[in-house]
Formats: sequence, structure tokens, C-alpha cells
Amino acid sequence: MKKFEFKFPPSKPLGLVLQKAALVSPAQIEVALRDRREYKDLRIGEILALHGWIKSQTADFFAEQWPLLIEEQWQYPIGYYLKQAALLNDTQVSAIVTEQRQIAKRLRFGELAVEKQWLKPDTIDLFLMAQQYRGSGLILTEIIDRVLYYGRIDPIEQDRFLAAMIQADSLSPSELAGIQEIFKRIQSGKLQVVR
Repeated sequence: MKKFEFKFPPSKPLGLVLQKAALVSPAQIEVALRDRREYKDLRIGEILALHGWIKSQTADFFAEQWPLLIEEQWQYPIGYYLKQAALLNDTQVSAIVTEQRQIAKRLRFGELAVEKQWLKPDTIDLFLMAQQYRGSGLILTEIIDRVLYYGRIDPIEQDRFLAAMIQADSLSPSELAGIQEIFKRIQSGKLQVVR
């Protein structure tokens, strides 16, 4: 596999994760990146919070705690982590848990949060993806080579790469460079996402 020499900007993984969770839009990330030139002492998450697009607690969670969640066994139910990310509050978590106990057809926590329109499906999907891919050994090099060769990626592959990117410490340098190149090409429109 070709080795790519560029360095992925340190703010990009957080921006990609927040976009994948449907918490911010690509346009909002672009504004934050532009604002970062003016506010050099602020991180992307802090700029997004200053604009009111996400809560500062949400930015802190995804910048500091999220990478650890990818690496470690989840010790608590998903509602705990959604509350830690300031995506749900105590009242909402309690209401979902109470409703889960009361209904005969037991819906999953995330399904109820989406049904109540407190969270978007993409937000729940990202949390579930992180939980599913934690510690899994993905065979990435063949997928990376194929995606770069054909210039197309499907959403499942994109999710796998995002999950792998979050776990960057466990990737080989060539895997990391390949995934970074894929996301660079997606953002520049040089790689087609096939639905």
C-alpha cells in the first residue's frame, strides 16, 4: 500500500465525529475552522460551543472522553454516556427508563430517545457503532486499497473508517495514513460516497 505523507489536522477527527453524530453540519465545521485562524487559543469544540451549535460539555465529552470510550469496555448503559455528553438530561433519561419498564414491547433506549425527538438517529447510531467496534480487529488495508483504487466508498465502509480513526492509536502508520487520505478525498469531493 502507498504511504501518504500529509498530516491530518488534529481538529478534523473531532469535526468528523460531530458531523457523523449529526450534531453539527459541514458548514458549521467550516465556519469553526475559519474562526480558528482568528482565535488560535481556542479548540474547534470551543468555537462550535461559542456559536451555540453544541454545548461546551458536549464538545468536552467528544474531545476528551469519547476516545477513551472507543478503547475501553463500556461500564454503564448508553443513557449514562448520552447524559455525560449533555445530549440528554436526567429527566429525559429517567423518562426513557420508566417508559421502557412500562411498555410490553420493550424498545431500546436509543429508539425511544429518537421516537421522542430528543436525539437524531445518526447520534444514536454513532454511539452504537462505537460500542460495537470497540476493540474489534478490522481488516482495513484491503478495504483502504479498494476504496482508493475505485474512488468509491459505501456508508458502512465510511462508518468503519470513522470508528477506526477514533481508535487511531491501534492503527499502523499506513492504515492511519490511508484512512486520513480517504477522509481528505471525501471532504474534497474526490471520493464518491455510494448510497
